[in-house]
Amino acid sequence: MKKGFTLVELIAAIIVVGIIVVLAVPPILNLVRGTRGNLSEATQEIVLSAAHVYTSRYSNKYELLDGKIYCIPLQRLVEVGLLPLPFIDVGTNQEVPLNTVIEAKVNNNAFNFRIIPENENC
Repeated sequence: MKKGFTLVELIAAIIVVGIIVVLAVPPILNLVRGTRGNLSEATQEIVLSAAHVYTSRYSNKYELLDGKIYCIPLQRLVEVGLLPLPFIDVGTNQEVPLNTVIEAKVNNNAFNFRIIPENENC
């Protein structure tokens, strides 16, 4: 009795592995691409808190006029000492680009802050 696999069995195994790779790789790549460029929730809280402190500290520059929108680059928050340099995302351990922008929109005499996605202008 011979030990080993036949050529047909080896080809079948390679085809099965190929199908698994074809089905599994795209969702994994999409997951990786989806997290790239996004800040972790904890880092977002840090950035938005720093933006809140910044607008409070420089309130003469940022008037509370309903509907008014201000754009604050992360670079500015680093320059005034509200964020460290390099600024590292606590969730991913990756350096956060300083060209990231925070939108401060005035609504009912209060600021609403959000981080602007890369593909969106402030």
